[in-house]
Amino acid sequence: MKARFGRSVRMLRVPNCDKDVASYEPPIRSEFMANMRANVSSADEPALVWWIRIAFLFLWATLLAHEGAHYLMARLLFSPSDWAGTASAWRQVTVWSAGPFASLLMVAASAAVVTNTRGQTLQRFALLASLGAASRLLVTAVPTMLGNANDERWIGSVTGLSARALWGAELIVTGWLVAWMFFRMERPGASAVVASLAGIVLGWVAAFTFGRAIGLRI
Repeated sequence: MKARFGRSVRMLRVPNCDKDVASYEPPIRSEFMANMRANVSSADEPALVWWIRIAFLFLWATLLAHEGAHYLMARLLFSPSDWAGTASAWRQVTVWSAGPFASLLMVAASAAVVTNTRGQTLQRFALLASLGAASRLLVTAVPTMLGNANDERWIGSVTGLSARALWGAELIVTGWLVAWMFFRMERPGASAVVASLAGIVLGWVAAFTFGRAIGLRI
């Protein structure tokens, strides 16, 4: 026993063994580091750029669909003379409700896709579309609480309903659908979620700058 211990000490004193000794990792630590490297490689830079880019595109797609619903209802229900403000109350409510309804419909459709398909890529597209559509509620939260003009405010002014209550109802339904999707699908890693949120934020920054510059009523 002493002889074996003495040989081990002498091996540690050999200069050429310093590098081997320093690089030694216990088996448990080696396995842990291997798992960490695997997780990092699964969320490498190209993958994160993919999440940012697709989230950005879906934010713009859902935003244009929201505004397009307003425009379509206005074209269908309003005559040229109505632009002077003589439209009936129910037509005004229909036009202002079209955008929020379209956003909620996109989230519901995304939840249906996640529920009825097993394709990971398609599920991820549906998740990003739902997050893009749902992000509008976060952007309009403060204006709604302050009573500023937005869809819910205009609907409430015509129907007598509380804009805050309308916004809250949308948030509850939308939040439940998004949570349902997260539990039904193979959830992406934390880095992918952060990258998606970054893409959505960049999309809103572009909407408030470039979007308003081209005439979008955001």
